[in-house]
Amino acid sequence: MKKFFIAILLLMTLQGYSQKKIKGFVHDENIEAIPGVSVFLRGTLISSTTDINGKFTFIIPDSLQLNDSIKKQLELSFIGMKTLSIDIDEAKVFNISLSEDMEREFPWPPPNYTTSAPIEQILLGEVTRLRDVDEVLVKALNDNGYHDKSYFPIPNGFALATRIEQIDKNGISLEKPDRWNLKTVSNLDFNIASYLKALFFSVPGYFRIIVFAITDVDIKQSGMNISRNEAEKWFKGGYTSLPAKIGRIRYDSDYTCTALIYEFRKPENMDPEFIENSMHTGVDHLEKTKLISSLKKLSE
Repeated sequence: MKKFFIAILLLMTLQGYSQKKIKGFVHDENIEAIPGVSVFLRGTLISSTTDINGKFTFIIPDSLQLNDSIKKQLELSFIGMKTLSIDIDEAKVFNISLSEDMEREFPWPPPNYTTSAPIEQILLGEVTRLRDVDEVLVKALNDNGYHDKSYFPIPNGFALATRIEQIDKNGISLEKPDRWNLKTVSNLDFNIASYLKALFFSVPGYFRIIVFAITDVDIKQSGMNISRNEAEKWFKGGYTSLPAKIGRIRYDSDYTCTALIYEFRKPENMDPEFIENSMHTGVDHLEKTKLISSLKKLSE
């Protein structure tokens, strides 16, 4: 009898250590490995991340396998790709293909922009991949207060949109917190002439969004103007960082980096209006934001 109980105890112990190993290879539609994909067992804290070769491995304890309340599904997520859920069943090895998330696209061809300016190659320095271009632009943007950005896939490249900011009539960013205020802020000088002007005439507010388009295709305007409300959605509608798949694309001589400037004017008690003809060139805008000077310093 004693031996029987020992055998039962040993069997229960071995069963407690029973495990299921899950392995997988995650790739895109071109069978290229995708590193950094998050892989979760739904309803648990069990997770893994694909390595540089797109492979992952994790263990499912038998105690979880016997738990009917837990769905036997893997959930895979990666920026720029559609989240995917797959049933595990009895399989232990998986070959998984992720497809691009096409819902977060910048309108292409781009809506009519107020003005534009090419970013010269010399300002980008020695870049070989699109992620290198992104790194340079982000450093310059961060240096000048543009910490909030949004990314979108565009043909063979990406668009990087800044948060909408309020500027004065000369194209200079207002000081914080007025800079990010979507309500018109009076930025007139405090003198008698300015006071009388504000008293008898409505003072419009001016706003700006900068979109950097990095691509090897020609940029042509769509012929359609965009409202400020629609442009504001770019900030929340894109990715918070550059999708790795896009970042790996080689930046060769066919590629260009172009700043598209969208300006809006908001008269008092009226809806904002798109500015088709600006007093400032694209280069003027980049100089007044100090982005040009920051890029020059980074390229030295």
